[in-house]
Amino acid sequence: MSQTLLVVDDEAAARFALKRAFAAGCSVIEAESVEQARRQIRKENPEVILLDYTMPGEDGMALLKELAGAGDPPAVIMMTARAFEHVSLRREVENLRQRLAGEGEFGRMIGNSPAMRELFLAAERVAATDLAVLILGESGTGKDLLAQEIHARSGRGRASSSLRMAARCSSTRLAT
Repeated sequence: MSQTLLVVDDEAAARFALKRAFAAGCSVIEAESVEQARRQIRKENPEVILLDYTMPGEDGMALLKELAGAGDPPAVIMMTARAFEHVSLRREVENLRQRLAGEGEFGRMIGNSPAMRELFLAAERVAATDLAVLILGESGTGKDLLAQEIHARSGRGRASSSLRMAARCSSTRLAT
């Protein structure tokens, strides 16, 4: 006897895709609402439920709470399209940033020469790591802007960490 998976989602395309993905390994049944899911649970007693969080009418959380109070509840995996949207948006932002860096823009910095484009692409790559970065250069060349942009694009820029910058000043003084 194969195991039964219940897919609960108000979007027919999502149910179709999930049914197709899992059909080879188990018996897949569907419900487009929480009420229909309750009927399927009573009728089929599925071992696993893929449950959409956001649906018209009652949401998936209401059913999850009901199931949690049951004696021997099935395993429930909550789904939300927002998670996929978030991942998709993050990828799109990353792609746009890389494209802008290759075209001569990096945050507040603009430079279209091959050297600047290469610098922006390298900065974009290093921002994706957790490595410490040492930026060297002449005074007034934008080292601080570059450091701030790398920090903002890194995981540290979203965390509560702070940017640490140090300047080395020449010991030469101007005579007055």
